[in-house]
Amino acid sequence: MGMVHTPHSMIRTGLLALSSAALLVGCSGVPVADVRASLSKAKPCCASVASVVYAPLALGSRTKFDIGTSSPVLETSEGLAYFAAFQLPSGAGTLEIQAQNTSYLPKSTYPDPLVLVLDSQHRKLAELKDIPLSRGRHTIVPGLYEYHYAAALRLPPEAHYVLIFARPQSDRSQSAVSDNGMYWPVPSAPVGTLALVAR
Repeated sequence: MGMVHTPHSMIRTGLLALSSAALLVGCSGVPVADVRASLSKAKPCCASVASVVYAPLALGSRTKFDIGTSSPVLETSEGLAYFAAFQLPSGAGTLEIQAQNTSYLPKSTYPDPLVLVLDSQHRKLAELKDIPLSRGRHTIVPGLYEYHYAAALRLPPEAHYVLIFARPQSDRSQSAVSDNGMYWPVPSAPVGTLALVAR
């Protein structure tokens, strides 16, 4: 898989006022090779997705969470991966997923999401990966932001649960712009900080 670049106009608009103080991070720079080596030795948490504990999402609320080396692990179509699991609220038709920058440039990484959508009987409805992501930001207070790569995913009417994985072997990259105008690649990592908004 090749590089994925956010359109320059979106990056410039979203990062024009970027400063080191304003770039919030979910964790420090990620030692990707070390995390992948640790993950290869991990054991799945559960016999099946039916045994997973699902945290409820509230309609319209932003839920921020970390996927890290202490997160549960399951086998995916791409191998073992760390994940978080959620129960969708009634009436949700769209799920916005935000994969955050996890450090200051040039050490920044992001978790490339793999989304597994299940029905109420834990049957797989969809597996979404290579999701087209666009640069965005969440305003904490005016002038203070969390920067992320986001997508709005349309949910099947039967969707009841979602599992969010940080893809373990992804080689996709996003783009960011520093406050001096330089473009930097932001590689993916098998851990990181994300947020969800169900609408």
